[in-house]
Amino acid sequence: MRFYKSEQKFIISSKNEIEDKIWSFLNLPKGWHYGSGFPPSKRTVNDALRINYLAQLYGLRTDAVPGIEGEIQVICFSGDDTLEFTIESDGRVTFVREQKGQEVLYIENLSIEEAIEKLCDYGRKLCDLSASSTQITTSSTREDLVVWPSRIPLIAAEYQLFLYHV
Repeated sequence: MRFYKSEQKFIISSKNEIEDKIWSFLNLPKGWHYGSGFPPSKRTVNDALRINYLAQLYGLRTDAVPGIEGEIQVICFSGDDTLEFTIESDGRVTFVREQKGQEVLYIENLSIEEAIEKLCDYGRKLCDLSASSTQITTSSTREDLVVWPSRIPLIAAEYQLFLYHV
C-alpha cells in the first residue's frame, strides 16, 4: 500500500501493476527513447496515479505509457469505451474519449481537477447503469416480502434410525 500527497490530502492506494509502472517512469534516463526523451516530474507521476486510482475505483481497466516530453498517458478501458488522459509536464491534461474505436470527445488544456471530474462523470454513469440493472431482481411489493415459517420436523418419527434398542 502506498501513500502519496495531493493537494494537502493523503491518498491511499493498494499496490498494483499499473501503479508500479507509473512509479517506474521516474527512473527513465534522459534520452530513453532513441536518444530523446526525459522522465516525468513527480507532480506528473502523482497526477497520473490519481487518475489511475480513481479509474480503478470505478472498475475500469487501466494502462499507462510515458511520453518523450515528460508526459504520461493513462488509458482507461470499459467495454467498447476508451478514456485517455495525457498529463503534460506543465500540468495540463488532454482528454480523449473513444467509443468502438471512434473518437467522440477531445478536450485540451484541462486542469487535473477538471480531468478528474470528467473521469468521475463517466464513472457515475457506469454506476447508474449497474444500479438500474438490479431493479428487476428486487422486491417491489409487500406481498413479495411475506415470510412463511418452515416446517419443524418430528425428530423421533422422522429421524429414528433404529426402532429397537440394539
